[in-house]
Amino acid sequence: MALAEVLTRWRPGSFDRTWAEEFTDLGSPERIGEMLLRTWDNDGHPHDELALRMLRGQECEPVTLGWDGGLWNGRMWSGRVWAGHHRLWLYHTIGRTTIPTDVVAAGERRGWPACHCAPAQGWQTAPPQDHALA
Repeated sequence: MALAEVLTRWRPGSFDRTWAEEFTDLGSPERIGEMLLRTWDNDGHPHDELALRMLRGQECEPVTLGWDGGLWNGRMWSGRVWAGHHRLWLYHTIGRTTIPTDVVAAGERRGWPACHCAPAQGWQTAPPQDHALA
């Protein structure tokens, strides 16, 4: 998906701030230290640091885009980023225009790390459809 589309249609995750505020925080020395740097495959074999894989353009897990959108900060959003905030920041920083995404269908959940972000219940009203955002 186009990175610009993600930043336009999905709001930052748990905190009520803009993407500019989110990226300023994620780019701080304290938060960079939180970035998941080493990953392992299903057989327990380590992989290169995530940031290096991303900079090389190698495949990595997608950014998880949740369905829990609605009106927030004066705008209608398709949903909220459930997992992958540091990856979004790094993709933005290095100038990637398209990124891997996992768009979660309304009411569905995903495994860890995104599972804790799914609301306990589904939409109280119908989820927003494909809104044109200004």
